Amino acid sequence: MDILNTLGLDDSKLFEDLKLGEVLSQKELSDPEAVQEPISYTLQPFSVNTTEIPSLTLIASLNAQHQIQLFNNLTEDKDQDGFVGSSDQAIVPFDATSPVLKYKTSLEVNASAKLSTGGLNLGISAGTKVFHFAYLKHPANTTVRAAILSDFKSFPFIFSLARVKNLQPGEALAINAYASFGLNLDFDPADLLSAGVSALSKYIGQNQTFSMDISATGSLGVGFSATDNFELIFTKNQDGNYNVVVKKSKISNSKISAGLQISAAFNNPEKVSDLINSKMDDLLNAATNLTKEKREEVTTTLTTIANGGVPFDNLSDVEKLLIETLATRLKIPNFAQDALNKAQDLLNKIVEIKDNIQQEVLEIAKKQFTAGFSFEYSGISQDDVLIEASLTENALEQTHKSLILMSTEKLLSEAASGNGVTLSKYLRTQSTNRRKTWGLTFGLGNYKIGGSDSKTFNSEINIQYDNQNQAIKEFKINYQVARGYQEKGSLGGDNTQWLGVVGAQMSKFELKPTMDQFAYNITLDFDRLEKKIKSNDKETILDLLDKASAWDIINDNDLDNQANLLLTELTKGGDASDVNFSFKLNITSEGFNYIKGSWLYLLRNNPNANLVALSQAFGSNMPYLPSYSYRNTLDKKADLYGDVWQTYFTNEGFGRRVQNMNYDDYASIAKSIVGKKDVELGNKEGRLPGNASAWFGGIVKMNPDTGRDMLACMTGFKNLLENIEAKSSNYEQDMKRALNNIALGFGQLYYVQALGSYFISLANNNAVILKEISSVLEVSYTDAAGTSHTIQIQKNK
Repeated sequence: MDILNTLGLDDSKLFEDLKLGEVLSQKELSDPEAVQEPISYTLQPFSVNTTEIPSLTLIASLNAQHQIQLFNNLTEDKDQDGFVGSSDQAIVPFDATSPVLKYKTSLEVNASAKLSTGGLNLGISAGTKVFHFAYLKHPANTTVRAAILSDFKSFPFIFSLARVKNLQPGEALAINAYASFGLNLDFDPADLLSAGVSALSKYIGQNQTFSMDISATGSLGVGFSATDNFELIFTKNQDGNYNVVVKKSKISNSKISAGLQISAAFNNPEKVSDLINSKMDDLLNAATNLTKEKREEVTTTLTTIANGGVPFDNLSDVEKLLIETLATRLKIPNFAQDALNKAQDLLNKIVEIKDNIQQEVLEIAKKQFTAGFSFEYSGISQDDVLIEASLTENALEQTHKSLILMSTEKLLSEAASGNGVTLSKYLRTQSTNRRKTWGLTFGLGNYKIGGSDSKTFNSEINIQYDNQNQAIKEFKINYQVARGYQEKGSLGGDNTQWLGVVGAQMSKFELKPTMDQFAYNITLDFDRLEKKIKSNDKETILDLLDKASAWDIINDNDLDNQANLLLTELTKGGDASDVNFSFKLNITSEGFNYIKGSWLYLLRNNPNANLVALSQAFGSNMPYLPSYSYRNTLDKKADLYGDVWQTYFTNEGFGRRVQNMNYDDYASIAKSIVGKKDVELGNKEGRLPGNASAWFGGIVKMNPDTGRDMLACMTGFKNLLENIEAKSSNYEQDMKRALNNIALGFGQLYYVQALGSYFISLANNNAVILKEISSVLEVSYTDAAGTSHTIQIQKNK
């Protein structure tokens, strides 16, 4: 095609548009100063037609950017599209004696339409973008002007069979076509509301202070989009045959999103719900800038001062500073000058703040409690095909048209029939990503809490076809399941997130894959963000490092020392802010292979021993309480609370039958078992004072499905290990069923923390295995000067 004649351009106008003056345009292509950078330019719109395919018309748009690039020195000239290279395997092998000019032309066809009918808003968009590539070689002594003019006057578009046949070895013609379309729907579905409300009612229905007043305000969004990518490359060999490379990719994305707003009134406004009470400490923490423990400590000291028991001057400097800081915050000035009288004022102020907060929440509760429910599903599927083949000239004539029309059927059928097409590679990859997220948010005036759960299942199936017989194919497959949670808008200023992942990957192609040919790995991680850490926040550090000791990141007997070191480092220049504690545990495929035999034996032949190990793992992760040795020492926690958890699991399905017991019953059981070792601690287990989540009964109340979920998780691992042992070839069904059951074990933070300890116990203190089960704590923070830091804590194994 003569582009200059089509556009009515003369030579001088073309080079003016290309910004190539007389000096540069007369340089030889081998000259290092010739076209040093890619030239971008625009053209007037013109049509690209072909005689072989009359219906095919493409437009070079006025707005499209076109490009010319010269390759005469690969040290400095880099091809962003990856065609030109120095190796023999490159699509366009570089030859300094024959510099190459690359022409990248942008062709576009776009269409869009909108329609509104029957209350539905329907939007449809369709578009195609085609990048055309021509890599043309010239003798090194050809001038830039002569080479470009020659190419423009007979421009080789790939759509012309004659121009493809005229390719020279070392040249290439290619297209990369991109087409997309989408569909979106928005409407108000009554069915969604009834389904969503059912889930929400179940959650709220556990609290007897609620009555549901459902307002029918919700929305459902359904979206679908598809993208097709098609890359076609023609080159020519020295023997006169042609090479063709075809890359096809189709991506489909379907999405469903739902949301509704719920209004719920209190049956008894004077009775504040457990949900509100569970956040009362957070509100008081924010108001006083003290943790609950520190607030109780200060209250006790102030009471002693007000009663005349201890003069203010006799307190330590730290205690004085703490009380004076609180007094200043609560607008009671000059505390030290009249501590005896002002101690009572400060006590009254703390009580007043608590009453005000409760009254504010109560007033809101009388009016309205709002909740939001959201659900989102997305499914992304991708199908990629890569074909590399050599063709005779006759085979090129037979397949060119269908390839231009983005079909590979003719090419493959000619290869199967032996009609001049020889396959060198035929690979197909089918991948899917299915993700579900769901969450609840609650609002009380200006205070909001909530979070979002997610579950993702990924699969990737690679198919390699036999070049001589396409009916024969080998497979390489990867699966991954992930379950996690992300907190949003936490009242206390901190937030938590966690994730559990199990992966299964094949390292090579197999004719008939079996489950023993996969490599398996497990990853757990959870993050805790503290907005601020002060020099007196040792208990917060101890609580977090207690989790680290449960994951074998630090030694439990060194807990206090490690807490002092970490706190000193964090606060050496002042308060640390945005302190993120990130715990990670990874079982490598080697580690999984080490433990799988003994693990299956436990699950199948000695389930009671496995239950003991699981129960002790749950026991070791009971919340840290500094005043009780059975809650601040790892081994004691594991032994004592392991008995409590074993009783629970036995009643919840791990035994002969499920018992009908609620959290009060389990609180009594915990009181009985723990009380035999520590009466005071046992009594607290029975009463659930303060924050209920600190006690066994409270944990069961907040996680009522723990028994069912962990039974499903253990069953999933058992089925997975049995199918690995049996070398199951029904991998798709068996793998998915096992992984989906396992994912239930990652549904709560406590599960993830406990499973980390459980996995470590499976190593049975074997140093070789423990090297393949790595655990680490990374602490990232911003110091008082605004500088970011990261501290990594890990055992040398």
